[in-house]
Amino acid sequence: MKLRFYNLALRLLPGGVAIAIVAILLQLSVFQPLEYLAYNSFTNWRGEKPWDNRIAIIAIDDWSIERLGRFPWSRDRYAQLLQKLTPAKGSVVAIDLLFSETSPLDKKLADAMAGHGRVVLANAGTQEGQFLPPTEVLANAAIATGHIRKHEDIDGVTRKISLQEQGEPSLALSALQAYTLVRASPKSLPDLNRPLWLNWIQRSQQMQQYSFVDVLEGRVPISTFQDRIAIVGVAATGLDPLPTPFDRNPPAHGVHLHAAILQNLLQGNALQVVDPIWSWAILLLGGGLFSLCLPRRNPIQRLIVSIAAILGWAILSFILFANGYWIPTAMPISLFVLTASAIALQEQLRSNRLLREANAHLTRDAFYDRLTNLPNRALFVDRLQHALDLNLRHPYLFAVMFLDLDRFKTVNDSFGHLSGDRLLAAVAYRLNTAMRPEDTLARFGGDEFAILVEGLTDLRDVVVIAERIQEALTKPLLVNEREMIVTASVGIAISSERYLRSEEMLRDADIAMYRAKSLGKSCYQIFDVSMHDRILDRLRMENDLRRAIAQTFSLEDPQAVPELRVVYQPIISLETSKVSGFEALIRWQHPELGPISPADFIPLAEEMGLIVPIGYWVLRQACAQVHAWHERFPSDRNLTLSVNLSPRQFLQADLVEQIVKAIQETQFSVACLHLEITETTIFKNATLGADILANLRKLGIQVYIDDFGTGYSSLGYLHRFPVDGLKIDRSFVQDDDCLKSGIVQTIITLANQLKLSIVAEGVETLPQLESLRVMLHESGQVQGYFFFKPLEATEVETLLGTGLKRQS
Repeated sequence: MKLRFYNLALRLLPGGVAIAIVAILLQLSVFQPLEYLAYNSFTNWRGEKPWDNRIAIIAIDDWSIERLGRFPWSRDRYAQLLQKLTPAKGSVVAIDLLFSETSPLDKKLADAMAGHGRVVLANAGTQEGQFLPPTEVLANAAIATGHIRKHEDIDGVTRKISLQEQGEPSLALSALQAYTLVRASPKSLPDLNRPLWLNWIQRSQQMQQYSFVDVLEGRVPISTFQDRIAIVGVAATGLDPLPTPFDRNPPAHGVHLHAAILQNLLQGNALQVVDPIWSWAILLLGGGLFSLCLPRRNPIQRLIVSIAAILGWAILSFILFANGYWIPTAMPISLFVLTASAIALQEQLRSNRLLREANAHLTRDAFYDRLTNLPNRALFVDRLQHALDLNLRHPYLFAVMFLDLDRFKTVNDSFGHLSGDRLLAAVAYRLNTAMRPEDTLARFGGDEFAILVEGLTDLRDVVVIAERIQEALTKPLLVNEREMIVTASVGIAISSERYLRSEEMLRDADIAMYRAKSLGKSCYQIFDVSMHDRILDRLRMENDLRRAIAQTFSLEDPQAVPELRVVYQPIISLETSKVSGFEALIRWQHPELGPISPADFIPLAEEMGLIVPIGYWVLRQACAQVHAWHERFPSDRNLTLSVNLSPRQFLQADLVEQIVKAIQETQFSVACLHLEITETTIFKNATLGADILANLRKLGIQVYIDDFGTGYSSLGYLHRFPVDGLKIDRSFVQDDDCLKSGIVQTIITLANQLKLSIVAEGVETLPQLESLRVMLHESGQVQGYFFFKPLEATEVETLLGTGLKRQS
């Protein structure tokens, strides 16, 4: 009995999951747009139905406006129309226009309405939920009034309306009630307290419609409107647009909506909508029954039945819609799809479980040692390779320990292989107790064991684990009622980027193990070539950098591509939102390794003493290039050039002479040159720094303190040094806390007090820019990836040549 109940519960489980998901989606109205899409599709697939000849539309269309002048018109136009329609016996005129403001012509229109005797006027709802009726004169002359509120769904289509709101009937209902005074009553009216779900049976272009001006000028016989309801309203392009299931572009208008409502009321063919309780009944019963009926083992049969159920429900929904009933479509279909998917997932999980159980036995034999129940070599190598692959993507620290028992052959020879096996099992158990849960201990064969130690934070962790292993093995082991003491030699290999295959790391651990044996056994050794590798890498990088400098500086072929090049990052003025200058930056394109980050080779160049020639080369190249742009683009002669000076370059005795030489050789305008120096460089060499800065200012060169805020940032120091501006470090600009906490504002206030220019670097987002705009009052400058990345010279020329100098 319990088994049957369990199996039934399993069969109902997918349906229950699907029901829960669909119920949540139903509560969140997720299906509403899909139901609206079904409504639109069914309306179009069903096609149009005959129009009720008791309804006619008098349209204020483009032709009428062209003939009678700009809309809205004065009320005498409508008085003329009513006078024209008065002879049409039994006609009712409903005007879908608001006359809520008094006019001198109200009396004339009221007289025409009284003369006709069956005119219905519109009123509109306000935001406060009140109605905006016609003027008193017109309201007294009308036979009735009706509201013209419409309830648009999320896609703009009106699918339901309130026939009565706060006791006020709709315009269509009022027109129908006036019509029943002269004609027989239509079919019974629906419940006025419930929404009327529209059954759109005609496109707006197919509805019986006559041009206002044609009626007014007598081109339409008055007999056309005898015993009919004439609805007057706007149908001109761009006025009062109203999407319908038929007409998306161009849309219908409000007058067509009221005509469609009248059509539904006269013929009694409004849509009948299923009560929400039936939706829940379909959900609860459908999910369970479908879950029980769907085939389980055969996925093809399950797919066929699912498709049949989905298509069947879609066809049923369409047939009912064509006959005036609108039932949920998207929700049941989604329920079928989710139930079928849940069953497929359940069956897949069941198959996977059975497959895992079958493979578990094979895995045990293939990847575990039968004697010790430890992972064997194959499994260990696989886990090690996985760690190596992971290390390539996300570097982390781990180690391999290769362990060999000392003098194990003596045990085998003295006590036999059975005792040796038992000793190995005891050693395995002892090692397991010394391991952490995340470590992998494996038996490689014979008396060799390997350990994969992961989750290391420091190399000392490896030493601690190795010592713990040695200590664990020093305690006697009881084998065949004999106490045995064993020791082990341990070799350790530490993870490194140079390890790509597991064999390489095991080889090095094995080498370290033999080194431990050679040192007297019962100890451990770490195989460490990282220092050697780093030295080799550094030497290789130094040689490559020297070669790159030689290749770039001695470049004779103008077509050749230098490895070192200067790029230019635009600096934007907040006041003009245009490029005001460029910062020169160096880039290294290694022929084999590709782009080398400046963060890697600039510190190396400083240690090698190469940063000084590199700095002067960048200065000359940038001055020559920007001077060429000044000549080529005369309107941009004020573009500035910012060049960084390294600490070593700044302290050179001939710094000023070298700068003057570069300016003279390139004919660069001194007034456009900005030199950027870190505050640490200046403040650590205060006396010399002050003299150098004074000499630079005598030349007319402006000096900016780079990365301001990361060093001393002292008002006292700044006051001593002749500088022209500050560059706010990118770390402050990109840190929301710094922007909000006032740190950046403090720097700006400090600069304003000293009358220094400000450049904020590292702007990467719009919020950062907006914050800086507020704090700088649009008087500073900014740069960063939000505007431009560093550009090649050709890209800058394109930028200047096309005039695209604004980025906002």
